[in-house]
Amino acid sequence: MPALRIASRDARRHNGRTALVVVMIMLPVIVGAIALTAVTSGRPTDETYVQMNLGDTAQAQLLQARCAGPVLQNVRGERPWSVCQADVQTEPDVEARADAGFDAGPDRREPTQADLVAALGDVELVRSLTGGVQASTGDRSRQIWVDEVDVSRVPGVFTAGRGRLPERPGEVALTEDHADSLDVEIGHTITVKVEPAQGADADPGTDAKPRHDVVTAEAAVVGVLAEEWLSPGSVAYPGTVPGLASYAEPGPSPHSWFVRGDPVSWEQVLALNDLGMRVISRSVIEDPPDPAEMPLTGHETGRGTDLQSIGIVGAVVGVGLLEVILLVGPAFTVGARRSSRQLAILAATGGTPRDMRRVVLASGLVLGLLAGVLGAMVGVLLALAFNAVMVARGELVVPNIVIPWLLLIALVGFAVVLGAVAALLPARRAAKDDVVATLAGRRREARQHRAVPWVGVGLAALGLAVASYGAYGATVGTDGYGASTTHTAALLAGAVLLEIGIIVAAGGIVTLIAKLAPRFPAAIRLALRDAGRQRGRTAPALAAVVAAVAGMAAVSVYVTSEAGYREAIYRPSLAEGTLEIGLTSLDGANEDRSADLAAAADAVGKVLPIADQASVSVGVPVGDLPDQLLTSIRAQPSPGNACPLAGLGRRPTEQEHADALDDPRCGRLAENSRRRAWAGPHTYVDDGTATALVGLPGADKAAAALADGKAVVNDRYAVWSDGNARITFETSDGKSAETTETIEVAAESVEWSRTQYSVILPPAAAAELGMESKVVGMILVPDEPASDADVAAARAAAESVSGDIDVAVESSPVVETSIDMLVLLAGATLLGVVATWISVGLAAAESRSDLATLAAIGASPAMRRWVAGGQAAVLAVTGVLLGVATGIVMGAVFVDFSAGSSGIDPRFGVSVPWLLLGATIIVIPALAVLGAMAAAPSRLPLVRRLAQ
Repeated sequence: MPALRIASRDARRHNGRTALVVVMIMLPVIVGAIALTAVTSGRPTDETYVQMNLGDTAQAQLLQARCAGPVLQNVRGERPWSVCQADVQTEPDVEARADAGFDAGPDRREPTQADLVAALGDVELVRSLTGGVQASTGDRSRQIWVDEVDVSRVPGVFTAGRGRLPERPGEVALTEDHADSLDVEIGHTITVKVEPAQGADADPGTDAKPRHDVVTAEAAVVGVLAEEWLSPGSVAYPGTVPGLASYAEPGPSPHSWFVRGDPVSWEQVLALNDLGMRVISRSVIEDPPDPAEMPLTGHETGRGTDLQSIGIVGAVVGVGLLEVILLVGPAFTVGARRSSRQLAILAATGGTPRDMRRVVLASGLVLGLLAGVLGAMVGVLLALAFNAVMVARGELVVPNIVIPWLLLIALVGFAVVLGAVAALLPARRAAKDDVVATLAGRRREARQHRAVPWVGVGLAALGLAVASYGAYGATVGTDGYGASTTHTAALLAGAVLLEIGIIVAAGGIVTLIAKLAPRFPAAIRLALRDAGRQRGRTAPALAAVVAAVAGMAAVSVYVTSEAGYREAIYRPSLAEGTLEIGLTSLDGANEDRSADLAAAADAVGKVLPIADQASVSVGVPVGDLPDQLLTSIRAQPSPGNACPLAGLGRRPTEQEHADALDDPRCGRLAENSRRRAWAGPHTYVDDGTATALVGLPGADKAAAALADGKAVVNDRYAVWSDGNARITFETSDGKSAETTETIEVAAESVEWSRTQYSVILPPAAAAELGMESKVVGMILVPDEPASDADVAAARAAAESVSGDIDVAVESSPVVETSIDMLVLLAGATLLGVVATWISVGLAAAESRSDLATLAAIGASPAMRRWVAGGQAAVLAVTGVLLGVATGIVMGAVFVDFSAGSSGIDPRFGVSVPWLLLGATIIVIPALAVLGAMAAAPSRLPLVRRLAQ
């Protein structure tokens, strides 16, 4: 086509402008190509998935789904997409699939190997046992995840990177991570131990009695496994880890089976699903069934589409693309003007305005196609390079590399559309140019309709109103809580409308500031008049600067406000600089746990002088409780002092919630404390020794009370008139709670947060309540408050004793926004400066004749640089000031929305980072002006000018 031919020739002729447009369009394409490659590569292909799970010969793998009834799965049997039938809404014919022999009650037994053989027929089953065991060697110890399986019968599932795979009992092949943390090599021996819940050799479904003795064994390291994506763990030969068959940790059953022999059909998969097994079948994956035969569809899993997240991402992407269009559009405008004589000749020889539009639009299509192809190639290459670097470092971030060719073609098409959209307005303007004036060398900026800026102001005001409605609605919603999808949509729509309004009003803003020209020196006066005369170039660049700075300012206001709120609600667990060490699991007897902690404390004491220390214990139920039960210890409020919201049975109304905020019986507003160094419940058992070291206000009072045999509660309303507290032990299945024990004990109240210490029991009261003490950690009080370096040294010392010991320090909450703010400032600065430089560069190219005329009448090179600097200052100063003001308003709206979404809390208020925004107001214009002045040419050839 002639238009495409002309556009291609014009692109080759003006290399600088072409490179500018191509790079700007390439940026989102590169990001998109990287994201698409990462997403498609992040999910293993069918071939990779089969090889990962089944190796070379296994026909299927059967895994216990731990459902109280049948399980529903997708074709591949993936764990995230396999759900219990009882948890989803299904059709009656699917419900009817429950097997009568396996009821859905809480005591439903796991299927035995005989049950599986009956469902599969004449096949060979290879059992795999999986569980966590404590591994140690020398002075190193940590918990590792081990698979016990005869790897010779399932070749290809495990691959040795160094050494070999286990071939006999007592041999193990470790992962690289396990080998490094234990500091072992091939040929070394490690000690493994596990605390089983039933007989070590018991098969599932038997009545084996619980046993709690710790079983240890020695294992020789014969190999190190090759790095694999989501590696399941180390592998041992069956019988290496006694007790693994009855692994006691809650979670999936340790038993799974590989199937050898005949392929496993979809009908057999369904039968196994009825037994509560999810199945990975080679034949089903290679030849999937008809979708109509599958009982599970996407909406039944309960993992519905997150419309709010999609809306937020869509709004961010949309605004980002709008920025690209705003930055690229002026380049097409200037290109159309520099080609105006060529277009005028085309019109004079019979071309129509439609032909002129086609030429400019063709330029957008050509450059968009070039940018799309180059961007897709660069994005894929960057993704491949990143993956190669990670693999070289021994880290696999994706299971396989998949290049999404069809999606990349669509991305190239998107780039073409983006280029066409950016060229649309310049094409319309070019079609309206006066042919005679253009051929005569005169140029006139199209007059803007007076109503256009007011339309922009109206859209901006409407956007602010809509966003405010979304924030207000989130605060006062129909039930007094939370933001609905409507409120979220209103917030996002309002933000986008505000952005569009600023863009539409940009031309009017430029015209307005141009009227201030007589009040400034010559250089600024010329820059202001040029900006007002060339609105088609200036307005989009101004809008881009405003949008970039407004986004940065809004996010900075929100992040600063949220950080201030986090700081306001933080409650320390210990005095500043106090250390604590803790075990990361509840396994093992108290004697062994205390010995490990004492050894770790001695190791820490060698690198950091410790003034005092004490053991920390928590209360755990005596005996075994079903895994599905949750337990809690609560102090009941005294009569007449229960919060009115307790037992309401519904969400409170706005007024009820507001009244509760002022009611001391309803406790405190949201509070937060750091994660403790130990695992386990947070009901502490103490005789006052450990409590005396916490160093918080009221600690001495609490320690004295515990020493006298009293309980410590954090609510004065929990101490009844007789001086006692009613402490209850409750269990819950997630649907209803049941009080199993209540005791009366003398108590003292200390005003501590519920996230610090809720109830602390003396040992006698804990025993009366049916609890036993479990040692979980130690409090270490150093001679001087521990610094970051001290904590790092202490952590290394503790880890040298055991990998299952964590170290934490109490420190004031760090408002971790400095890096975030610097990144935001850098991003906004880059975008603002780039937008300004693009506009100034285009202005310099377009106003070359004006500058040459200034030189001809005696203007110095410095004057021409000041003019270029003035052009940058007009854009940067105006854009930054408007952007900061707009961003503060939008940030306040987002803060109100977030505060309302999480409940009404007056401490979540608007905090403006004045220092950051002040730096923005100074830095962006300064860089823009200095860069423009430095790049301004000092000498220009005089050109012939007819008229303008």
